[in-house]
Amino acid sequence: MRKKTYVEDIERALYDIRDRDESIYKSDAGLTEEIIRDISARKKDPEWMLEFRLKSLEIYKKINLPTWGTWTKL
Repeated sequence: MRKKTYVEDIERALYDIRDRDESIYKSDAGLTEEIIRDISARKKDPEWMLEFRLKSLEIYKKINLPTWGTWTKL
């Protein structure tokens, strides 16, 4: 067996393991008021929690995201 000393020597297939996604719920990409309402209903949140989540979404929408790193690719 060859000693793996360099990144190029590593056989990627050995570490490329994926588990099957068996999620009960899958939402669309992103975060919208509709998605928040759907999640809240599924979780049977009290009304105050839904309002808290919606208010948090409004605050998030007002935040300026960084202009460096992976954010620039979104």
